[in-house]
Amino acid sequence: YDALDAVEAVDRMEQAARQSGSRGFHFTDEAAPPRLLRDMSLEILRRGLRFAWWGNIRFEKAFTGDLCQLMAAAGCVAVSGGLEAPVPRLLEMVGKGVGLEEAIIALRNFYHAGIMTHGYLMYGLPTESLQESVDSLEALRQMFRAELLTSAYWHRYAMTVHSPMGLEPERFGVRRKSGGQNPLANNEIYFAEDRRYNINIIGEGLRTALAGYMAGEGLERAVHKWFECKAPATSVEPTLVTDQLIKPDRARLLNPEARLVWIGGHIERTGEGIVIGALDGDKTIALKAEDADFVMKTVHLCSDLSRHTTMAQAAELYAGLSEEPFSTLFHSKKWDRLRSCGLLQI
Repeated sequence: YDALDAVEAVDRMEQAARQSGSRGFHFTDEAAPPRLLRDMSLEILRRGLRFAWWGNIRFEKAFTGDLCQLMAAAGCVAVSGGLEAPVPRLLEMVGKGVGLEEAIIALRNFYHAGIMTHGYLMYGLPTESLQESVDSLEALRQMFRAELLTSAYWHRYAMTVHSPMGLEPERFGVRRKSGGQNPLANNEIYFAEDRRYNINIIGEGLRTALAGYMAGEGLERAVHKWFECKAPATSVEPTLVTDQLIKPDRARLLNPEARLVWIGGHIERTGEGIVIGALDGDKTIALKAEDADFVMKTVHLCSDLSRHTTMAQAAELYAGLSEEPFSTLFHSKKWDRLRSCGLLQI
């Protein structure tokens, strides 16, 4: 396996498009790195290409709102990623490396960028209790109610040979079943456990509930009622998801090393500030003369995607135009409006 850099990846996309006439791509990485997707998006935009693409990722904190907006501008239409069992103990047990709150914020950022999301879910993990199965469904229900997920799928857990659980099943509360080696391949390990509920009934309830959620139905129904067995009520806080939705985007923090990129429309200077062209109508932002001059110069620099313009360089430019500290403008509502019009920090 040889990893490609962004330029090579886009080169191959262009070549495939010429050969096939198709401009749609599916990247099959297990989890495409955010940095590679950032650089690939910049390269697509720099070349003025029009592609539609999607791929597999991890819903991690690196997918800020601004990075998601950049990916959408470069043609990303959907992402898929593993949510596994969205319960903190189980996520830690499987070594997911991504917390539930972190995943929710990433899903929020993709939603606001107009990128569809698909979640892979898992049930029947070793030591997974009935309560945790119910709580996993509640977390999923809240995500669908907040429209963070476009689709999802429940997978029955399978123990594989080289996974931590496959290597040391007893450490995870299960026992390896005896059996001879298969003549062709040995991937899945059959195991026994002391589960005190019918996993098949639980699996059917999870799938039935999910089918309802994807159809926009049953989102207000108590999750334990989806199971055809006695199941406990959820212990998940009803605001698990909404508490994360109000948290600020990491791209809103002043990072001197971050790159500034302009993906917005044509910008003009006026006597009262600036006017930015947009598909839904021109946007006018009232600015002081020195702030307007700064924005015009910054947008000119950031529009050239062959140039790397950092936040520190922008702050230095601002210092030569205004006596106020750059942080005053950065933390203002006017900067928020610039961000909404296409000024990204990535």
